[in-house]
Amino acid sequence: MRFEASPDEIVATAGDVLVLPVHPAEPLSPLPPVTAEIGAATGVDLRALVARRGLRRAGDHCWVPSAGGIACPDLLLVCVGGPDATDVTDVADLREAAMRCARLLDQPVVVCALDRVVTPGWDPTRVVVEAMAIGLYRFDRYRSADTGPGVERVVLPGSDPDVVHTAAVIGAATNFARDLTNTPAADLTPAAFAGICAEKASELGLGYRELGVAELEEGGFGGILGVGAGSANPPVLVCLESGDPAAPATALVGKGITFDSGGLTLKGSLDAIVTMKDDMGGAAAVLAALTAVRALGVDTHLRVYLPCAENALGPRSQRPGDVLRHRGGRTCEVVNPDAEGRLVLADALAYAREATPARIVDVATLTGSTGLGPDIWGIMGSSQSLVDALLRAGTATGDPGWQLPLWEGYRKNLRSEVADLRNHQADMSKFWNHKAIWAGLYLSEFVADTPWAHLDIAATVFRNRADDVWAAGATGTATRALIEFLRTERV
Repeated sequence: MRFEASPDEIVATAGDVLVLPVHPAEPLSPLPPVTAEIGAATGVDLRALVARRGLRRAGDHCWVPSAGGIACPDLLLVCVGGPDATDVTDVADLREAAMRCARLLDQPVVVCALDRVVTPGWDPTRVVVEAMAIGLYRFDRYRSADTGPGVERVVLPGSDPDVVHTAAVIGAATNFARDLTNTPAADLTPAAFAGICAEKASELGLGYRELGVAELEEGGFGGILGVGAGSANPPVLVCLESGDPAAPATALVGKGITFDSGGLTLKGSLDAIVTMKDDMGGAAAVLAALTAVRALGVDTHLRVYLPCAENALGPRSQRPGDVLRHRGGRTCEVVNPDAEGRLVLADALAYAREATPARIVDVATLTGSTGLGPDIWGIMGSSQSLVDALLRAGTATGDPGWQLPLWEGYRKNLRSEVADLRNHQADMSKFWNHKAIWAGLYLSEFVADTPWAHLDIAATVFRNRADDVWAAGATGTATRALIEFLRTERV
């Protein structure tokens, strides 16, 4: 599927369906100029049709067979919310309308004019293209029945080609992260994930290094080794680099647990374990953001660290009470093998810090206890300016986050009687409500004074059921925020 701008007049742009914006029926608002133009060309009273069909909220729609006069045989009217006393369309309404509209489409060529509205402070073309790319997403590679080609091209007459290209790259990167996260763990083992990273490195001219078990043992990566010990699929740490090695670097770290059974503290229900292929969503978002930034030619120095392991049950699985030694020498009492994400991230963060980056950002499906629901990721960190930059980026792309405190009063909970740290409490009934903060404090022990931010995306990475906006499965959460951050918030 591709998006393209066209210099042709909208009435002359050929396709299978023309998608037009309209405003709510109550109160009855004037049509956007582009829709009024098509109404005049076809001889159809589209304003009366909007009123008769009762289109009110963003995404409400109706199909209209064209009466001729234009190059498309059918119209799709989509309510984008918007004006009563003004001609301004709310960007959140426009984004939802584009995503809901995309879920309806399966025609090969779609001509889209949803971006012909007024959204002060926002580029409506970028909003529409990113949202439609996400809405058109399918994950059907495992289906034996032919689901059809779906939408092959989306044409936007009169739109800026550069904006369309940028937004299409961002949308494609988000869907790449979704593809990775949706892939069954039997097919996306740590080695398979590393292989995909190597392919991307070759394709995009990135620096690439892979640390297997021997190198991890030699380097003292006890967290990654301990988590991966119970699996037949050995762990690996993938390292990628882009940009001028002499320039200040941003380090990105992504949690890559390709499946999380909970280890010897096996997850307690089918609901808790059935989606655990998504536990590498942080690594997927980081890799996808890296590929997009490279494809867009963003001049920035990035170092990427993706600790990949499978937390499985096996005769060599780490046990509650085991003590492991992290990269750099600090020891951890493993109270709970199901709190494995912080163990692999701690090694990767310590390793990233050794290269003295200007800042570190990690992204992880860490706890699911941010309390922010399925739409908003949580963030905390040691640098307020870095946290603010990531929050701005998320807001700008409809991929929002919310800050949680790194409350120092909880740091005492990390203390162990037998090691430097412990990864969990034995009695979590007293600590359930602040698990996300406690996990963030654990990670903070490994970044020293480097400016650092941590995104907890566990609650936003996957949707169990489809709705009229999202397909079931992975969301690609944090990918767009990372891309925007790297494009606009330079070191």
